[in-house]
Amino acid sequence: MKTTFALCTVLSLACAGLVACGSDSDDGAAAPSGDQVDGGTDTKPDAAPPAPTFVSNTPNAAVRAASQPRADLVLVSSNFKQEASESRYYREWLGIVYNAGRDTVCQTQAEVSLRDTQSAELVKFSSFVRAPAFKSPSGAIFSLPCVAPGERGVIYSNGFGPSEIAPTSVAVIDIQFEPSVYPGVIPHPDAPAVSGALRPWGLGGRYTQFAGSVTGGAHAISSLSVTTYPLDDKGLAVAQLDESFSGGLAAGETRDFDTVAVQGNFTKYIQFVDLYQ
Repeated sequence: MKTTFALCTVLSLACAGLVACGSDSDDGAAAPSGDQVDGGTDTKPDAAPPAPTFVSNTPNAAVRAASQPRADLVLVSSNFKQEASESRYYREWLGIVYNAGRDTVCQTQAEVSLRDTQSAELVKFSSFVRAPAFKSPSGAIFSLPCVAPGERGVIYSNGFGPSEIAPTSVAVIDIQFEPSVYPGVIPHPDAPAVSGALRPWGLGGRYTQFAGSVTGGAHAISSLSVTTYPLDDKGLAVAQLDESFSGGLAAGETRDFDTVAVQGNFTKYIQFVDLYQ
C-alpha cells in the first residue's frame, strides 16, 4: 500500500507560482479536465447560484470572512483533522470554496485561522486554492488554477502543534482570500481527460484509493499531476491524494494510475490536474 503524508503547509507547485489546476468531478464519473467549468472570458456571466449550505466538523464554528477586496469566494466546507504523532499533533485542514460572483478568479491564496469564543487563535493555516486548469492568453507554459462562477476549488494545508484542539472549542473560522482576475483566461485546451473512480483498497476494503487513467490531448505535456479529494457523506473533503507522472504525457497517450489510499469508504470526489508544457 502506498501511504504518504505531505509535510508542507503550502501546495507544492503553488510555492513556485506553478499552482495546482485541473478538472472537477464529485459524482464518481469520468470527467475531462476543464470541461466542467464555464465563463472565464471577458464577457461576464450572470451571477452564480447561491452558495451551498456551509458544513463543518467543528459544530460550533461560524465562518467570518476577513476584510478583503473581493467577496466572490465563499467557504462552504471546513474539515479540521488531527492525530497524535509522538509528543505532538499532526494537523490537517481541508476547505472547499465556491465562487458566488461573476468573475473567474485565479491563483488565490487563502489564510485560515480557527479561533475560540474569546477570539484567541487556536491554529492557523495558509495555502493556495487548487482549482480547474485554465490557460492564460499570454501563452504561459503552465496552467492557472481558476474558479469560474458557480464552480469550486479546494484548500489543503497541514502542520504540527503541541496539543490536541477540541473540535467543540472552535467558535470562529476566519478566512481571507487574495485572488487574481486575468481577463481572457479559458479552460485549458490541453488539460488531459481523467477517467476512473474511487474504489475500496486493503484488507477488508477499509481504505479508499482512486484508480483510473489520463489521456493526453493534441499537444504533449512535460509535467503532469492529478490530485483527488474524496468527499464524505456531509460533503467534507477528507484527504488530498496526489499522483505525479514521470516524463509527462505525450499527445494522445493514455496512462493508468492509482493513488495513495485514505482510511474509510468514499464514492464522491473533487479532482484537479497540474500541467506544465
